Amino acid sequence: MSKKSGAIDNIFKELDAKAVKRVLVSFSDLEGRTYHPVLLYDGSREDKKRIAEELSSPGMKDGILTGLLPTDGSSFPGFDLDTAYSDMVIAADLSTFKIWERRERDNSGAVQSKNIAHFWADIKNPNGTDYDCCPRTILKRAVAKAKSQDIIFTAGSENEFFVSRTPKKLTHIDEELYYQGVPIWLADAAR
Repeated sequence: MSKKSGAIDNIFKELDAKAVKRVLVSFSDLEGRTYHPVLLYDGSREDKKRIAEELSSPGMKDGILTGLLPTDGSSFPGFDLDTAYSDMVIAADLSTFKIWERRERDNSGAVQSKNIAHFWADIKNPNGTDYDCCPRTILKRAVAKAKSQDIIFTAGSENEFFVSRTPKKLTHIDEELYYQGVPIWLADAAR
């Protein structure tokens, strides 16, 4: 068993143990917008096979790209690709795997807790090589270059904004605290 397939097996064990039904695979464009493709998961053998393939290395079968999550790079600001050459893949970084509890409203309006899984991802070329304009790839290269010069590179972000129900008037949409670890459904969707 390869290290990667062992990691995927452990991920499935956690998904099943925590009754996860959705897996987010997030990436950002060059302007800092984040995108969150969702993989639905029901614990079946078919879903495990499909998701294992979507988290694996890219390949070709009968002229069709397999593995990872295919996407159209011309759809994302900053990638500026000709649509004829815009095929890319979203490659989940298995080392970033995390399960979050999130609250969301059901059809009756009641708030329920659900677990979701999350990965950060890199954008890659269809052959699996790094895409030069992927923000995570750019950052990894900058960190490696700094490290080669004995420079320790650290970074952090601070997102500050309010989500309001009404334009031009601050009417909070939820009761979240400033440092609450898990956002409630509506604010989470806006983030």
